[in-house]
Formats: sequence, C-alpha cells, structure tokens
Amino acid sequence: MKKKLIIALAVLLTVGMLVGVTGCSRGGNNGEVVELTFAHPFPATHHHHTGIIMPFVEEIEEKSNGRVKITVHPGGSITTGTSAIDDITSGAVDMTWTLQGYTAGRFPLTELIEAFDHFQSAEEATETIWGLFEKSEAFREEYSDYKVFNMYVTDIGDVYTANKPIRTPDDLNGVKLRSASPMVDRSLARFGAITAGMPMPDAYDNIDRGVVDGLATGASAIPTYKLHEVLNYATEGMNLYVSPQVMAISWDAWNKLSEEDQKLFETIGGKALSIKSAKLYDELHADGVKAMKEAGMEVHELSPAEKAAFVEKAATVVTEYIAELEAKGLPGQEVYDLMIEIRDSLR
Repeated sequence: MKKKLIIALAVLLTVGMLVGVTGCSRGGNNGEVVELTFAHPFPATHHHHTGIIMPFVEEIEEKSNGRVKITVHPGGSITTGTSAIDDITSGAVDMTWTLQGYTAGRFPLTELIEAFDHFQSAEEATETIWGLFEKSEAFREEYSDYKVFNMYVTDIGDVYTANKPIRTPDDLNGVKLRSASPMVDRSLARFGAITAGMPMPDAYDNIDRGVVDGLATGASAIPTYKLHEVLNYATEGMNLYVSPQVMAISWDAWNKLSEEDQKLFETIGGKALSIKSAKLYDELHADGVKAMKEAGMEVHELSPAEKAAFVEKAATVVTEYIAELEAKGLPGQEVYDLMIEIRDSLR
C-alpha cells in the first residue's frame, strides 16, 4: 500500500512538472495560441509578400514556439488598398500592409516624404521616415490608431508611358497618368499631366484599355505587375517621389499578445524590418530597369539639363504644401525641417 502511494505521488509530480514546462513554453498567452489574420490588397506573387511578409510571419511563429499563428490573405480577398487603414483601425482585420497614399488626406505630414527629388534611395528615405516616427510626436500621431511594426518607402518613382517618350516637362502636358498619392499629383500637375488615383493592381488593365497613358511608379513594380507588356517608354532619373508603406497590427490584436510575443514583433519588426524592406526595393529597382530593356521598352535616363527643367517646374510644391499644413494648424515646417535634418545626417 505504501509502495502504491509512493508511485501515485511520483506520477502526479511528473504530470505537474510537464504542465509547468508546457505553461512556460506558452508564455503569457494563458496557454492559448493567438491566431491572427493578416490581409493585404497585393498579389501573392508580389516581392514584398514573398520576400518580407512571409519570412516575417514564419519567424514570428517559429520564435514564439507556435504561440502566435498568422494566416495571410493576399490579393484583396478581405481588404483593399483604400479600405486597409480603416479595417486595421476598426479591428476588422488584425494585420495589414498598404500604402498611406491610398487614403488621401489621412497622413498629411507623411506626404512630405513624397516630395519631388528629395531622396537618393529607398534606404535613405526609410531611415528618414523611421527617424521622423521616433522623434516627432505629431508625425507619430498619424499612426496612433494601431501598432506600426514596419514603415518604409519603395524605390525612387519615375514616369512610364505607353505611347510617347517623356524627356521634358512639356512632354507630360495632357498626359494622363496613374498617380500614387496627392503629393505626386501636385508635382505632376506642374508638368501639365492629368492624374488618376488607383491601386497598382488596377494599373495594367487601365493602361491596356487606354484609360490612362501610363503611370508614376518605381521601376521595381514594372515586372511585378507585368507592366512592360503594356508600356513602351521609361523615363529614369526624374526622381519624382518615393512611396511610403506601412505594416501594422490592430490594438485589439496587439493586446492579445503576451509581453514576450510583443517583444518578438518589435525585435523582428521595427526599424530592422523597415530597412530590410527598403534594401529589397533598391535592389529590385535595378532588376526592373533590366526587365524593361529586355522587354524592348525604350529606357531614357534624363541628362542633368533635362532633370533641371523638371526641378525648376516643381520648385514651389513643397513650400506651398507646408503653408497649407500650417494653415490647418499642423507643424508642417517643423516636421519638414526635421526630415531634412535626418536625411542630411545620413549623407
């Protein structure tokens, strides 16, 4: 009898130890797996989906020991480019990736990043935008409705057309282009272009049907969306803009995570993931130019004199926009000055 009692106690002790070990491996999520939905409007073949999002998701799941499970829904099946910010704010989806420019007027201070001819690379602009996010409370306020874990910009944007080459500002007069955001609209308007806002996945059909004559984008997007099939001319070196993008998680979903798993998001994500995203775009810009040439597109690199003509036409866009921000009570000049200070410190 005494022997049986000892054996029973030993079994109970072993079970208790196993439960304790299992509980420790689950961290602070009360022993439950946190399941999250990550929805975005871009195709599953997009390089950011395959090169950034999926590796991030897999690393979170691996390093959380399965405590966090993220199901990714690409291609606009759940959210669209224009609704993603509202969906993440309301908690309709747990996580998303989108462009700030898709929701006009929602990120007025962020739009300063898109000013004509301000950055030399996606990496430089991403270091700058992350610096603004860290140092400017007013800038950070634009993102207070959710938790940001990646903020970066795409490669340098230029102009790509179907029916005519663009060498001078006058060449753009009356040309209708898909534009990325209101700030890009402002710059293109100085050259006489007519702009139309639309998500990138819609650009191919609209160019093919003649709804627009081309688009403003980074060269990295040309092979991604097979735009070389409907375009014939590329103008490189205009340095029209860089396009901010954001990956975020709703506060409801964030608060479901344990402190340990929140730290994982901030370690794997944050500035490190942002710079990784930017470097990928810089690398793919060169690949995009190569793909255009191989497809038979005429690729023209603006000469210094040709570039100067565009710079002169767009000269007052930023100062006028800052004045509009200040009139609305926003610290446009302060944020712009900080942006330039951060950028110049990187050169």
